[in-house]
Amino acid sequence: MKHKKAIIAAAAVIVVGAGAITASVLNKGKAPQTPETAPAVTQEELPEMPNPEEIDFDNADEVIVGLSDTELTDDMKSTIAEINSALDSYLAANKKNKNLITEYGFLYNTDENKNMTVKDLVDEGVINAEGDIVDYTDIIYIRACDLAAYADNIDENDESLQVFTAYNSKDGYFVSNDLYSEGATLSQKDYEALIMSYKFTHGEITNPQRGSTDYEGIMAATGFEGEYDVKHMACDDKYAVAVVGSLDDTTVVKEYVCVLDNGTWTLGMEGLEESDSPMYDVNMKYPTMELGLLPKYTIANYEKPKNHFTAYEAPLVQLKLIKEKDVPASYDCGTGKFAYMEFGDTKLIGCVNEENKLEFYPVNSVEEAIAYMLQYDDDPPVFIINFHN
Repeated sequence: MKHKKAIIAAAAVIVVGAGAITASVLNKGKAPQTPETAPAVTQEELPEMPNPEEIDFDNADEVIVGLSDTELTDDMKSTIAEINSALDSYLAANKKNKNLITEYGFLYNTDENKNMTVKDLVDEGVINAEGDIVDYTDIIYIRACDLAAYADNIDENDESLQVFTAYNSKDGYFVSNDLYSEGATLSQKDYEALIMSYKFTHGEITNPQRGSTDYEGIMAATGFEGEYDVKHMACDDKYAVAVVGSLDDTTVVKEYVCVLDNGTWTLGMEGLEESDSPMYDVNMKYPTMELGLLPKYTIANYEKPKNHFTAYEAPLVQLKLIKEKDVPASYDCGTGKFAYMEFGDTKLIGCVNEENKLEFYPVNSVEEAIAYMLQYDDDPPVFIINFHN
């Protein structure tokens, strides 16, 4: 089809309100890249995880395999205790940033996309350490109870994520923190098992389709009531994420985490649509969940969706983008600088341009609508679209 656009002048940001809207000239101005040339992108895309044999270790400073030949002295333990205290303060001070998570059991900085090392924190002036302490100490972020099997001083009921140091000595890994200063000494095998217990790979990641066992099980677990449209659904063999919009009230969009328990999907978390950092919140509760299951967008980053854009209907009829017999819209939803509307078989995506004018484009598919949105925003609120799922 010929990709047309219609500009409705004097349009405010969608969520502010329609106001007095007049029609402008069809095809006025230079159109953005159309879906024929724009990359096809959907919100269902997930990052491709490398196979272990494909990971490139060339840029690693050092790879230590097995136990070191160093001895853990009393002086070293005193230094480690000072480091643990500083680490505890460092984590507490940075929690408000929500950029420190656990990944494979290690303390991971999402802003810098790397595991935090003792050397990093020495360079930042957070801790004082040198020599073997720097070279042979990991910083891990795990549940305290997972160490209880290796030491009587650790509470087996303490399920909170805590930052620990793990010093690699010839006698094993000495794992301790500020609260559990006596720590535990793990063999190489036990330490590897501890770290691997935080792996976040749980089988193939899929996007379940309506009618499949996973789809129906996940939707049942959410407890969502009424007619709905699934904006995003992804799962592996342990966790699932679903973003669901109501068709009874298109301004209602919910985000859930579900957990597969003995073959049945159960509700793990809800209300993520109100979280300003769902990745962090999910990681704190489910440190072994693949965070790539979450959608790329954060719903709370946008204003609450609105609908019933009746003021747009007359200009759209006048511009012959819709037929008067198809008014009112059968579906409409908008937030930020975007609005999506359906009139019978006609689907329109509206985008506010740099001149604060709303441009409408007829689209044939979700992919086309998203392609247009990407011309205006690198991270558009694609959850306003009706996915017909």
